[in-house]
Amino acid sequence: MRVTVDEAAPGSGKTFRAINDAISFKGKYLFVTERRHAIRAVAGEVRASALQRGRNLVVEPLSSDEDGINVRESVEYLPSKYAGEHHIIAVISHAALLMSDLTDFDGWHLIIDETPAVLAIQEVRTLRDAAFFHQHYDLAELDGYQTWSTVSPTGAGKALTSRHLFHDDSHRHLRAFHGRVLESHASGNRKVVCSLSDWDQMTESVEFDDGSKKARQWVWGSLFTLNAVTVFTSVLILANRFSESLTYKLLNEAAKTDGLALEWVTRRTTRPIVWEKRRVNVVYFSDRNASRFHFASEGGRENLQRIDSYLASRIDQERFIWSVNESIASSFTSLPAARRLRIKQAGSNEFAGCNQAAVIYSAKPSPNIEGLLKVHGVTAEDWRITNEFEVILQFVTRTSIRDPRSAEEVTLYVYDIDQASYLLHQLALLDHVEVTFEKADVAINDQKKRRGRKPRELTEAEVAERAARRREQNAVSARKARAKAKGEAA
Repeated sequence: MRVTVDEAAPGSGKTFRAINDAISFKGKYLFVTERRHAIRAVAGEVRASALQRGRNLVVEPLSSDEDGINVRESVEYLPSKYAGEHHIIAVISHAALLMSDLTDFDGWHLIIDETPAVLAIQEVRTLRDAAFFHQHYDLAELDGYQTWSTVSPTGAGKALTSRHLFHDDSHRHLRAFHGRVLESHASGNRKVVCSLSDWDQMTESVEFDDGSKKARQWVWGSLFTLNAVTVFTSVLILANRFSESLTYKLLNEAAKTDGLALEWVTRRTTRPIVWEKRRVNVVYFSDRNASRFHFASEGGRENLQRIDSYLASRIDQERFIWSVNESIASSFTSLPAARRLRIKQAGSNEFAGCNQAAVIYSAKPSPNIEGLLKVHGVTAEDWRITNEFEVILQFVTRTSIRDPRSAEEVTLYVYDIDQASYLLHQLALLDHVEVTFEKADVAINDQKKRRGRKPRELTEAEVAERAARRREQNAVSARKARAKAKGEAA
């Protein structure tokens, strides 16, 4: 199977070129956009461009925004509905693609804009539900993983529909799980695995250090693999640095397991763009990694309040955007609420007039999810790069960094040194950007509480020396990365 990937930089015209090609060459195209609310906008762009060029084609946007529409059924009906058409572009969301049965799309072309999250994950506590699971689902040990199982439906499970669960208040949260189990059983794709070897394990309680008890939390996951899209005549993915993503690694590992011969072909959309030289300042607050556990601690909350005050004293409120984990938003009372955005902002030029951005964010996997990743052949670090570092990078590059005409200085604030190092490394690859890297002058408690013997407290000079060594190491790494990139380009 051949998959073409366009990894060109943001703003280089990947989406424009793909749409232009789909309009120019007759065929049946399924165009998949990341954000559901962008479906209408993309369809509008296609119609306007087709009209301007005198091309006669069908444009079909499908989303659940319309009253009563079942997106999955509508997507699966497209091949029959347009069997007699010669030129159509249907526009759907990532979510619709990942939930649909695509076996009838023979002869269609698939275009996926941005990297889809192919691993569906849900962590749940179901203390009183063992009898329900015993009745409706069977477990089979996952090869090589004694504490993990694959899930299949029993006879009663096959008779149970997602609609039944929708009308059951106590089990409505299991609709996605049940749907994936039924689909896996019917198609053999998107196998459902879980972190239990017996349903009775969900009745166990876990005791915490403070003496409190909670029901055991377990996780299930289901991976969308490229087996689901082999029927398409061509598959094109438009995503900068796709080959570094968790999705790419998951798809590769799944292809090996499934025996799918996979060929990746890279193309780069090129548009003659002259970029103005500019300076980008990357500022971080802590040498300790961001984590939601730390943010929730007393010391973590104090750190966040200090960061809030620090940022408020330095930003231009009209040219600033920011984002944080929802659980810590209440710590930021001094920043303009109107400038706070959702963390995922890929594909938007709306904030290209901003020269400052702050992201205080953590997305590390839980132990359950780490186990699920291991089962699928990837690591917790792979997860963090995609779900934390890349998400932060996508957010901060919504600023004027993406405007080739702007030479204004940009300042980016992140929580920890590893996040800052990732930004430094990526931005240093851009020839027109000069990057600076520094720790903010704000009193942050970086110390971790450790059990056992109390660690020796470092002097201010020792702390400063360690931080300086780490900054120098990151600067050297960035210079090497830039030299390597130039060598490959040559």
